[in-house]
Amino acid sequence: MSNLGPSTMATVRYYPSEGAPVLVALHKPVTTIGRALDNDIAVPDQSVAHHHAQIVFDGRDYQLEELDKAAEISINGKRKRRARLVNGDRLTLGRAQLGFSMFTEVPAEAAAKSEEHAAGDIAGLQRLHRFSERLMTSRSVDQLLEQLLDDLIELTNAAHGVVLLVDPNEGENSPPRLRAARNVKHEAIEDSIGAISDSIVR
Repeated sequence: MSNLGPSTMATVRYYPSEGAPVLVALHKPVTTIGRALDNDIAVPDQSVAHHHAQIVFDGRDYQLEELDKAAEISINGKRKRRARLVNGDRLTLGRAQLGFSMFTEVPAEAAAKSEEHAAGDIAGLQRLHRFSERLMTSRSVDQLLEQLLDDLIELTNAAHGVVLLVDPNEGENSPPRLRAARNVKHEAIEDSIGAISDSIVR
C-alpha cells in the first residue's frame, strides 16, 4: 500500500442507534475511540469503554488497537485485540457499529452539489463549442450576438443581457453603442438604451 496523500485521508463512520451517521476524518497519527468526551471519536454508548480503542497510522497502514483489556472489539464479525484495517472493514466496539474507509468520503449533500457544479461546467463548455462552430459558419454578426446573449443569460440565470460595442473608427474615447439586448425569454429588448446605466456607458 502506498503512502496516503492529503486527498486520500481515511475516515471512520459511526452509526448511532438514532440519527444520522457521524463521519470523522483520520488526520492524526493516533485517533482514540471511546465513550469519554476527550476521545477523538466519542461514542455515546454504554457498551463502549471510556477509552475503548485507538487507530494508529504509521505512514503506511492503519492499525486498530485495544486500550481497555475488558473492552470487546470485533472486525467484520471476528473478535480482535489488534488488527490492520483495510478499506470497507466493519468495526464493532461493544455494541456500537462503525465503518472504516481508506478514502475521503464526501457527505451526500456536498457530493450532490459537486455533481451539480460539474454538470453546469460541462453544459457551459458544450454551449461554448456550439457557439464557436456557429462563429465559423454564420455570416450574421447580429444573430451570433443574440445567440451568445441567450446562452449567457441561461447559464448565469440573469434576467437580461446587453452587448455594447465601441467603433474603433470613432476614436478611443467614443461611447459604446448598444448592439444587442435580450431577456430571459430569448426576446429582443427594444427599450434597453434607456435602461443602461450611465456608469457603464461612460
